[in-house]
Amino acid sequence: MGVISARNLRADGYEVTLVCQWPETGKPSRFWGETFLRRDYSGVVLVVTTDIPLPEPDGMFTNAIPDALVKIRELSASGTSVVIIDHHKATETHYGEAHRAGAEVVVTSSATTCFYGNPTPFSDKWGRLGAVCDLEDAVLPVADEEEKLALGIDAAVRKDLPAAISAIERDDAEYFRTLASLPEIPGEVSVEGNV
Repeated sequence: MGVISARNLRADGYEVTLVCQWPETGKPSRFWGETFLRRDYSGVVLVVTTDIPLPEPDGMFTNAIPDALVKIRELSASGTSVVIIDHHKATETHYGEAHRAGAEVVVTSSATTCFYGNPTPFSDKWGRLGAVCDLEDAVLPVADEEEKLALGIDAAVRKDLPAAISAIERDDAEYFRTLASLPEIPGEVSVEGNV
Protein backbone atom coordinates (compact mmCIF):
# COMPACT_ATOMS: atom_id res chain seq x y z
CA MET A 1 0.00 0.00 0.00
CA GLY A 2 3.00 2.22 0.52
CA VAL A 3 4.08 1.89 -3.11
CA ILE A 4 0.58 2.76 -4.34
CA SER A 5 0.47 5.77 -2.01
CA ALA A 6 3.95 6.93 -3.05
CA ARG A 7 2.97 6.69 -6.71
CA ASN A 8 -0.21 8.72 -6.12
CA LEU A 9 1.63 11.29 -3.99
CA ARG A 10 4.23 11.78 -6.74
CA ALA A 11 1.41 12.21 -9.26
CA ASP A 12 0.05 14.95 -6.97
CA GLY A 13 3.42 16.72 -7.08
CA TYR A 14 4.91 15.63 -3.75
CA GLU A 15 8.53 14.63 -3.27
CA VAL A 16 8.25 11.23 -1.60
CA THR A 17 10.43 9.20 0.72
CA LEU A 18 8.99 5.71 1.10
CA VAL A 19 9.79 4.15 4.46
CA CYS A 20 9.13 0.44 4.49
CA GLN A 21 11.24 -1.65 6.80
CA TRP A 22 9.90 -5.16 7.06
CA PRO A 23 9.52 -6.72 9.56
CA GLU A 24 9.59 -3.47 11.54
CA THR A 25 6.59 -1.96 9.80
CA GLY A 26 4.83 -5.29 10.28
CA LYS A 27 4.96 -4.71 14.05
CA PRO A 28 2.66 -1.75 14.69
CA SER A 29 3.82 -1.05 18.25
CA ARG A 30 7.42 -0.87 17.07
CA PHE A 31 6.52 1.38 14.14
CA TRP A 32 4.48 3.83 16.26
CA GLY A 33 6.74 3.54 19.33
CA GLU A 34 10.06 3.83 17.52
CA THR A 35 10.18 4.35 13.73
CA PHE A 36 7.53 7.08 13.61
CA LEU A 37 9.07 8.89 16.57
CA ARG A 38 12.69 8.81 15.37
CA ARG A 39 12.19 10.10 11.82
CA ASP A 40 13.51 13.55 10.98
CA TYR A 41 10.52 15.52 9.73
CA SER A 42 12.43 18.75 8.97
CA GLY A 43 10.96 20.31 5.85
CA VAL A 44 8.28 17.63 5.53
CA VAL A 45 4.83 18.97 4.66
CA LEU A 46 2.90 15.68 4.68
CA VAL A 47 3.32 12.37 6.50
CA VAL A 48 1.16 9.47 5.28
CA THR A 49 1.01 6.09 7.00
CA THR A 50 -0.82 3.20 5.38
CA ASP A 51 -1.88 -0.19 6.67
CA ILE A 52 -0.13 0.17 10.04
CA PRO A 53 -2.76 0.16 12.79
CA LEU A 54 -2.50 2.14 15.99
CA PRO A 55 -1.83 -0.76 18.35
CA GLU A 56 -2.98 -1.85 21.73
CA PRO A 57 -0.13 -1.96 24.27
CA ASP A 58 1.90 -5.13 23.84
CA GLY A 59 4.50 -4.93 26.59
CA MET A 60 7.31 -4.09 24.18
CA PHE A 61 6.50 -0.45 23.40
CA THR A 62 4.03 0.36 26.15
CA ASN A 63 4.01 4.09 25.39
CA ALA A 64 3.70 3.71 21.63
CA ILE A 65 0.26 5.34 21.39
CA PRO A 66 0.76 8.19 23.89
CA ASP A 67 4.16 9.01 22.38
CA ALA A 68 2.84 8.82 18.81
CA LEU A 69 -0.05 11.14 19.73
CA VAL A 70 2.41 13.67 21.14
CA LYS A 71 4.43 13.47 17.90
CA ILE A 72 1.27 13.92 15.80
CA ARG A 73 0.38 17.02 17.87
CA GLU A 74 3.90 18.41 17.40
CA LEU A 75 3.86 17.77 13.65
CA SER A 76 0.41 19.28 13.25
CA ALA A 77 1.38 22.36 15.30
CA SER A 78 4.45 22.86 13.09
CA GLY A 79 2.36 22.76 9.90
CA THR A 80 3.10 19.17 8.87
CA SER A 81 -0.06 17.30 7.94
CA VAL A 82 -0.39 13.71 9.16
CA VAL A 83 -2.67 11.26 7.38
CA ILE A 84 -3.29 7.79 8.80
CA ILE A 85 -4.92 5.37 6.37
CA ASP A 86 -5.83 1.96 7.75
CA HIS A 87 -8.32 -0.88 7.45
CA HIS A 88 -7.76 -2.69 10.77
CA LYS A 89 -10.96 -2.33 12.76
CA ALA A 90 -9.44 -3.64 16.00
CA THR A 91 -7.80 -0.27 16.68
CA GLU A 92 -10.75 2.04 16.13
CA THR A 93 -10.52 3.31 19.71
CA HIS A 94 -7.24 5.08 18.90
CA TYR A 95 -8.37 6.64 15.63
CA GLY A 96 -10.42 9.27 17.47
CA GLU A 97 -7.43 10.11 19.66
CA ALA A 98 -5.23 10.49 16.57
CA HIS A 99 -7.83 12.74 14.95
CA ARG A 100 -8.02 14.92 18.08
CA ALA A 101 -4.20 15.12 18.03
CA GLY A 102 -4.41 16.60 14.52
CA ALA A 103 -4.21 13.66 12.13
CA GLU A 104 -6.57 13.10 9.26
CA VAL A 105 -7.74 9.53 9.78
CA VAL A 106 -9.09 7.47 6.91
CA VAL A 107 -10.50 4.04 7.77
CA THR A 108 -11.02 2.01 4.64
CA SER A 109 -13.34 -0.95 4.34
CA SER A 110 -10.64 -3.24 2.96
CA ALA A 111 -6.90 -3.59 2.45
CA THR A 112 -7.64 -3.21 -1.27
CA THR A 113 -8.23 0.52 -0.80
CA CYS A 114 -5.80 1.22 2.05
CA PHE A 115 -3.71 3.80 0.21
CA TYR A 116 -3.44 7.54 -0.41
CA GLY A 117 -5.14 8.93 -3.49
CA ASN A 118 -7.73 7.92 -6.00
CA PRO A 119 -8.07 4.40 -7.41
CA THR A 120 -6.31 3.61 -10.68
CA PRO A 121 -5.86 0.36 -12.60
CA PHE A 122 -2.42 0.10 -10.90
CA SER A 123 -3.93 0.50 -7.41
CA ASP A 124 -6.77 -1.91 -8.23
CA LYS A 125 -4.27 -4.61 -9.20
CA TRP A 126 -1.69 -4.16 -6.44
CA GLY A 127 -4.24 -3.27 -3.76
CA ARG A 128 -6.10 -6.50 -4.45
CA LEU A 129 -2.86 -8.49 -4.37
CA GLY A 130 -1.96 -6.82 -1.06
CA ALA A 131 -5.33 -7.87 0.33
CA VAL A 132 -4.76 -11.43 -0.90
CA CYS A 133 -1.41 -11.39 0.94
CA ASP A 134 -3.31 -10.19 4.04
CA LEU A 135 -5.69 -13.18 3.62
CA GLU A 136 -8.59 -10.76 3.65
CA ASP A 137 -12.05 -12.28 3.23
CA ALA A 138 -13.23 -9.31 1.16
CA VAL A 139 -11.24 -10.51 -1.85
CA LEU A 140 -12.62 -14.05 -1.92
CA PRO A 141 -12.72 -15.96 -4.16
CA VAL A 142 -9.06 -15.68 -5.18
CA ALA A 143 -7.90 -16.77 -8.62
CA ASP A 144 -5.00 -19.23 -8.86
CA GLU A 145 -2.84 -16.56 -10.52
CA GLU A 146 -3.54 -14.12 -7.67
CA GLU A 147 -2.65 -16.76 -5.09
CA LYS A 148 0.60 -17.49 -6.90
CA LEU A 149 1.49 -13.80 -7.09
CA ALA A 150 0.67 -13.36 -3.39
CA LEU A 151 3.00 -16.24 -2.53
CA GLY A 152 5.69 -14.55 -4.62
CA ILE A 153 5.11 -11.19 -2.94
CA ASP A 154 5.36 -12.76 0.52
CA ALA A 155 8.60 -14.50 -0.47
CA ALA A 156 10.03 -11.35 -2.06
CA VAL A 157 9.30 -9.12 0.93
CA ARG A 158 11.17 -11.50 3.22
CA LYS A 159 14.03 -12.12 0.77
CA ASP A 160 14.78 -8.64 -0.60
CA LEU A 161 12.35 -5.86 0.32
CA PRO A 162 13.94 -3.14 -1.86
CA ALA A 163 13.75 -5.43 -4.89
CA ALA A 164 10.11 -6.25 -4.10
CA ILE A 165 9.26 -2.54 -3.84
CA SER A 166 11.06 -1.86 -7.11
CA ALA A 167 9.15 -4.68 -8.86
CA ILE A 168 5.81 -3.26 -7.71
CA GLU A 169 6.87 0.23 -8.82
CA ARG A 170 7.67 -1.22 -12.26
CA ASP A 171 4.37 -3.14 -12.26
CA ASP A 172 6.46 -6.30 -12.73
CA ALA A 173 4.25 -9.24 -11.78
CA GLU A 174 6.67 -11.65 -13.47
CA TYR A 175 9.23 -10.98 -10.72
CA PHE A 176 6.76 -12.35 -8.17
CA ARG A 177 5.64 -15.27 -10.36
CA THR A 178 9.27 -16.41 -10.55
CA LEU A 179 9.72 -16.26 -6.78
CA ALA A 180 6.47 -18.12 -6.20
CA SER A 181 7.65 -20.98 -8.39
CA LEU A 182 11.05 -21.44 -6.75
CA PRO A 183 11.17 -24.56 -4.59
CA GLU A 184 11.91 -24.07 -0.91
CA ILE A 185 15.13 -25.73 0.11
CA PRO A 186 14.61 -27.13 3.58
CA GLY A 187 17.12 -26.46 6.30
CA GLU A 188 18.28 -29.05 8.75
CA VAL A 189 15.55 -31.56 9.51
CA SER A 190 15.26 -33.61 12.68
CA VAL A 191 12.80 -36.42 13.15
CA GLU A 192 11.65 -37.75 16.49
CA GLY A 193 9.50 -40.76 17.23
CA ASN A 194 8.29 -43.38 14.77
CA VAL A 195 8.19 -42.49 11.14
